[in-house]
Amino acid sequence: MMENRRKGIEWRFTPPNVIEEAEGKNVNAILELLKELQEADAEMTRLENLIRSVPEELGQQGTALESAKAGLEAFHKSVEAAKKERLLKEGAVETKTQGIAKAKLKLNEVKTNQEYNAALAEIENMKRAVSLLEDEQLEIMERLESARADEKALKERVATEEAEFAKVKAEKEALVAKLGAEAKTWAARRAEVAAKVDPAYLSHYDRIYKVRENKAVAGLKNGYCQACYQSVLPQLALEVRMGTAIHKCPHCLRFLYYVPEEERETREKVG
Repeated sequence: MMENRRKGIEWRFTPPNVIEEAEGKNVNAILELLKELQEADAEMTRLENLIRSVPEELGQQGTALESAKAGLEAFHKSVEAAKKERLLKEGAVETKTQGIAKAKLKLNEVKTNQEYNAALAEIENMKRAVSLLEDEQLEIMERLESARADEKALKERVATEEAEFAKVKAEKEALVAKLGAEAKTWAARRAEVAAKVDPAYLSHYDRIYKVRENKAVAGLKNGYCQACYQSVLPQLALEVRMGTAIHKCPHCLRFLYYVPEEERETREKVG
């Protein structure tokens, strides 16, 4: 049969070794298989996307845990820094105290009132410095004492986040297992359907599915392809409706199947 063409684009799909004009029920059966194939592929894609999203969702929960751990680690570092500061001040107090003792011994060696008064002033300065250092030590000790309650709260937060992370991780692992099982079921169904499809149709389907937004089969409604929304020639629309041959959209090359009027009206009512 002579091929129909529109602007040089072939729109009748005639694979080799396949009868072009077939019984209507055979054409419909082929289209149903292609639609089932697309349904299986769509489900597999959906499940795969869900499985890929799991690590990201788990990572968000892990971020909360890492934040809690980082807070506790920063707290411990600040406590260690305070302890070191306290030790430094203790050492400074010890040095100043020894200096006061030496200065007092020198009082017995001074020969003039001026030297005596200078030694006394030095001793008073060191005493004031010691008093200030001791006040600072006390402040640090008070901070360390109150830090115990902060540490308890931080540890509790880490424990809570760890428990939540473990819970979410177990849930996500169970979900991945469930989704994986579903994907395998659909893959088996896909293989079963694909085995019934003529290789030429299957090859065209696979090629279009990859390049046309995961859709290789589209309805033809009111003369318009429901995938690319371009109109087709009336003769093509009639042949698709008659179901005497397998056709593809002249614009997007997707397989076309007729959408009955009653099916359209039902969808409009539901919508």
